[in-house]
Amino acid sequence: MNVFHTRALVLLAILLLGSVAAYWVGEAFIVALGNSQDNEWAPARALLHGLDPYRLYLGCLTCDNPPFPGPVAPSYPASGLMMLWPLAALPWPLARAVWAVSNLFFGAVLCLILWRLFLPRSGWRVLALTTIVFFAGTPFLNNLGNGQHAVFTLVFFAAALWAERRGNTALASAFLAASWFKYTLGVPLSLVFVARGRWAALLGAVAIHAVLSVFAAIWTGASLPDLLLGPLRVAHVATAPGHLNLLGLAARMGLESKLLPLVATAALTAAIVLAAWRSGADHDLPLLSLLSLFAYAVVYHLGYDLVILVIPLFYVVSRIRSWHERDRLSRGWTIMLGVLLAWTWFGDHPIQVMKIRHVDWVIRGYPAYDAALVFWFYATIAVGIVLVGWRPAELPAPPGLLKDEP
Repeated sequence: MNVFHTRALVLLAILLLGSVAAYWVGEAFIVALGNSQDNEWAPARALLHGLDPYRLYLGCLTCDNPPFPGPVAPSYPASGLMMLWPLAALPWPLARAVWAVSNLFFGAVLCLILWRLFLPRSGWRVLALTTIVFFAGTPFLNNLGNGQHAVFTLVFFAAALWAERRGNTALASAFLAASWFKYTLGVPLSLVFVARGRWAALLGAVAIHAVLSVFAAIWTGASLPDLLLGPLRVAHVATAPGHLNLLGLAARMGLESKLLPLVATAALTAAIVLAAWRSGADHDLPLLSLLSLFAYAVVYHLGYDLVILVIPLFYVVSRIRSWHERDRLSRGWTIMLGVLLAWTWFGDHPIQVMKIRHVDWVIRGYPAYDAALVFWFYATIAVGIVLVGWRPAELPAPPGLLKDEP
């Protein structure tokens, strides 16, 4: 097959897959315009009006007329809610539409930045295919339809990496601070800055949140400790067991004591931190891929937050492009991540739909199915820890943050 025919087939695949993805995105966008409620507009608007959203929520848990509609709970820091003030200033129907459009924009920019960081020498076809896969995945569609913030967090984290690579510490700090809005994703990923000794960007982000928190306390008349602890108090009463995180798995297994999952979480955290520290001379994409899995494992998340696997998606693409240069461990982890992506982004959705519809064979086999997913997820983490922290670098690279991937 000549080069012309190959390129024609690739272009045809992009058009066909892109059409399918566009249809699914269009459906999710319509849902977002009519039903999304998770964009924290109401808590951010309460804060804009000088009210403590956490006190409002916790003081009216059993009210007939709750302060926030539907499932909305102020589970994000006040310093993060202030970042939504431009959105909160808009009337609700317009704010919902603006947020839906913003999520589409954030998703496109996120893929573009990751492509420029980690696949800079690949062509536009690679960017197009990875973007199509990302947009077609169930986690992104759920983020769009529900009005979630994971894509917002990830695009600002990627922008912080981009700014740090270019030596703009002030801009990196601002972007990193924005990525901590959804701190359950942004903070674990920020371990890459710790591992590379980029303390200026980290301290700058901390300073931004400190200033915003103090301002919020003055603005609302609430005490600073109450504002800082507010999201945790809300999470304690508002969240059910998570998807694949250790505490959530323990709760779903019926373990009443939290000691065992907390010990497991501490052990996993120690292993990840040590692996990150030992990865100092390696490329950053493997470490960031491992941190993406870690973020999902140690803190409460639901399936839509699996959008964080967009970073492992770029790892898989980069390793496929250099397959013959990789050893067995690298190829094995690439396959494991690829299976996890296909499973959670595409294969799991029809299973969940059939479970909701009480399809008999799915109900009977679901415990085994769920156990298999848990096993594969944590086995992938274990192999990643070995790859990142307990073996030589995959390819030699100069020291520094965010080295280009070959």
